[in-house]
Amino acid sequence: MNIFERCGKPGSIGRRLGTIGLALGLVVSAGLRAETIAGIDFDDDAFVDTVISSSGSFGPSVWFPASVGAGDASAIIGANVDTFAHSLAAGSYIEVGFKDNAIVNGPGPDVGIFELGNIMEPQFFTLSVADMVSSTNIVQVNTGFTGFTNSRGTNINYGTLDLSDLGVAPNAKVKSLVFTSVCDAATDTLTSGACITGNRALAAPAVIGALNSVFSGLDPLTGYDDFNSKKYNGCKYCIDSDNWSGRERGDHNAEISRQVRQKKLHMTLRSWGNSDSDSGTEDGRNRVQFRNSLDMSGACFVPRVRKYKLKNCAANSDDGRVRIRYLGNFYDTDNADSGEEDGLVYAGIRMQRYGDSGDKSGLFEVSAWAQECEGADCDTDAWSTYDGIDDPDLDFGTVNAGKNKKAMCIGYDRDNHELVFAFGKITRVVNLADHGLPAFGDNVELEESWHVIELRNDTENCTAGVQHGYIDADVDNVGIREFQ
Repeated sequence: MNIFERCGKPGSIGRRLGTIGLALGLVVSAGLRAETIAGIDFDDDAFVDTVISSSGSFGPSVWFPASVGAGDASAIIGANVDTFAHSLAAGSYIEVGFKDNAIVNGPGPDVGIFELGNIMEPQFFTLSVADMVSSTNIVQVNTGFTGFTNSRGTNINYGTLDLSDLGVAPNAKVKSLVFTSVCDAATDTLTSGACITGNRALAAPAVIGALNSVFSGLDPLTGYDDFNSKKYNGCKYCIDSDNWSGRERGDHNAEISRQVRQKKLHMTLRSWGNSDSDSGTEDGRNRVQFRNSLDMSGACFVPRVRKYKLKNCAANSDDGRVRIRYLGNFYDTDNADSGEEDGLVYAGIRMQRYGDSGDKSGLFEVSAWAQECEGADCDTDAWSTYDGIDDPDLDFGTVNAGKNKKAMCIGYDRDNHELVFAFGKITRVVNLADHGLPAFGDNVELEESWHVIELRNDTENCTAGVQHGYIDADVDNVGIREFQ
């Protein structure tokens, strides 16, 4: 970015064509194409998620007040081009990190940088990795006016970086970038990070995004079943038993159906609660289990809820729900003996609706979770030890379940000890150690390997009358990941 920043009159941003230096960080994350800024497409979660560290007097100043968008270092987080990170202190830097996406060194430009401003004298960013003062990997990124302005009427300037110019190997990934001091171009060069004289302000970086995003460390996704076969072994509506094993269960009573219809797997589940209590729920399940799942590191599928029904019991405070989900066990913490579930780490992603939901009819919540089993049979009490990952980022919001065309996915990145959850173009990456789940110890034993797509009802018990839950759903475009 050829950045020109000079102090203009208070309340204005001077013009810049800028120059910046970028520094390398670590590795991780993911994303899918969805967001457009100033006519340029980015992945939905391709932007800076966190400021790892910073130094300088960041925030509005007399020359650049809040009214023109000047902010502290956190202004660089996200995709808002109305604000920018601003510091007038010498030696200022920002180290930014990416949680939801990894930047991969793919073909062409890998990083896009937006900067705000109109005209002033040239300055540039320098960078470093370790000591924040100097680096052998310093790159100049030239920017120009995009033709777009932000909501404040300020020009949006844009430049790109190819990670190859920083010495990153093809297909390698980075997780963090460091923006350091801006120095006067006449008194310093890009081979040194030491500012000598001149304006020493960090210029106006507003948004940084990955142009090439990937699931870091995930195994490739391959097609598993699209349910397009007209017949399986002469049976018109039967599922492929080489791919699937059907299972069902009901605490009290359940009725299920499974068949291939209109090139989709069509599943129904109806279950009932008990009438001898006004507490608790009874669960019913209709599932298809992936055969030969020992090497599975994840899966994707597209769910659609055709119909549902769920009655509430006024005297029962335990809320019932209906759902469709994918879940499986991904690794062993090395605590389990053969044939036991103790130490197995499960994860799931679900589309569900509670009986007392105030949402508009047809809206289902989408969320994900992960847990470690304790005890040979992973009993109920042990599950409460890890009651999901308490992370609001694992709430994907709501969807009209009857019109859904988005895939729900899970992938386990064993090298980085991360679970990657996705719903459509929204991706969430969870480092399991950061959430109290023990590190990878061993692979799941053959007899305990388990990945399923299932319908599940939790139907309320009620002495006033038997309650029932019903869900009718389709499954389509199933893909799987396998450890390489």
